[in-house]
Amino acid sequence: MHLLVGRQLALNQGISRQRSLQLGLGVSLIQDTIPAVLVGQAAARREAPVTITSTFVMPDVVGQPRKEASDALKSDALKPLKLDVAFFDVPSRIIPKGTVIGQVPTAGESLEENQRVEIAISGGLPEGLK
Repeated sequence: MHLLVGRQLALNQGISRQRSLQLGLGVSLIQDTIPAVLVGQAAARREAPVTITSTFVMPDVVGQPRKEASDALKSDALKPLKLDVAFFDVPSRIIPKGTVIGQVPTAGESLEENQRVEIAISGGLPEGLK
């Protein structure tokens, strides 16, 4: 077996050629101060860069009060997307005023950066019907 160590590690850890030979290891010093260890035929490998992708999905805000829906869309999880959120009132005879009655995109759909999100809020009964 062969042990390849950085110069600084060899000096700091007191690894000597004589001691390594007693252990049945060969020792080489490399010029940098970053330790690299090779045992037998195993070589230090540089892995290919890893690309991490995140998928953001539209939360289900239908049925929530406007404030809760707004907070969900401004949450830390969605903040990186910088969503363009638009709320608009829609008259409703059934759904209490201030409740989310629709959303685009729908719950579970993927979201992209700067995407427009439209949230329909119940405006309650139209003025003439109260």
